[in-house]
Amino acid sequence: MSYKTSSTTYNIVCNFLLYILTLMYYNNIFLITIVGDKLESFFFKDDKMPYIESRYDKVSDVCYVKHSHNTISIGANEDGPTELTCKDSICRLEKGALLLINPFEVHCCNPIEKQARTYHMMFLDPKWCLEIQKYIFNDEIKEFIPFKKTILASPELYSEYIELNKYLFSNSFYLEKEGKLILFLSKLFDKVCSYEENYLDENNKKVEKIKAFIDKNVYENITLSEISNEVNINQYRIIRLFNKTVYLTPHAYLINAKINKAKDLIKEELPLNEVCFSLGFFDQSHFTKCFKKIVAVTPKQYQDRILHRLQLPIEE
Repeated sequence: MSYKTSSTTYNIVCNFLLYILTLMYYNNIFLITIVGDKLESFFFKDDKMPYIESRYDKVSDVCYVKHSHNTISIGANEDGPTELTCKDSICRLEKGALLLINPFEVHCCNPIEKQARTYHMMFLDPKWCLEIQKYIFNDEIKEFIPFKKTILASPELYSEYIELNKYLFSNSFYLEKEGKLILFLSKLFDKVCSYEENYLDENNKKVEKIKAFIDKNVYENITLSEISNEVNINQYRIIRLFNKTVYLTPHAYLINAKINKAKDLIKEELPLNEVCFSLGFFDQSHFTKCFKKIVAVTPKQYQDRILHRLQLPIEE
């Protein structure tokens, strides 16, 4: 092959790739792939669908610490063994089953014996999902009705979920994406959410007060004594009560709340060093370590996929 022919082929390939990236940009599809030690992650975030974020990890052996999200989380394992820790129970998440995590429910999913796995995770705004539940159950519902089970063995919904999550990454019309999403969630909520009056017992009410105080002071380095004075509960009882109900220590809950707030601040385009120090982390290293344990990527990688709109098509 002559140099001229090789150069022409190179230009054709470059122009084609530029066309694909431009097409994705104007369709508002923001994707980034992060490749590291056995980690290849794809993220979906679209300004025209602000109520959903999605993640697709291929060949990942990354481990997480116990954490929670302020979103509804729906996941599925496509390949490789996964161990689920939720609250105080441990079980295996098999292919063909859906993982259903309610907002602020403490959990972690990790590979078994460091065997690489491929999995999907979808994060949904509870307020947006509440509107779907109102249509299904009752228009008077004030809060999202939680899932009544953590693992749902349903081959039909599993297949629909895998197809839906991959579809989000495609260059398709918004109406089609939104229609598929709402139809799937309607089936899921109808199957695993039950509408009934729920009343918190006294201990749960106290724990909710503790959580509310920590959330309110997420920028601060609060003490156990300050929490105790606020909720009028003995310090030692707080530790025992919180751990038994939330399955995290108050400190772990505070760190989790700080990381959730950090994600919000990054979306608001605050510089990473400002995010770090405003939330009371000791330094950038401390911030990055805590962030990666919960999100599985660094703050910089998360910032890139949210703000810089790096785009790569997902592989089938």
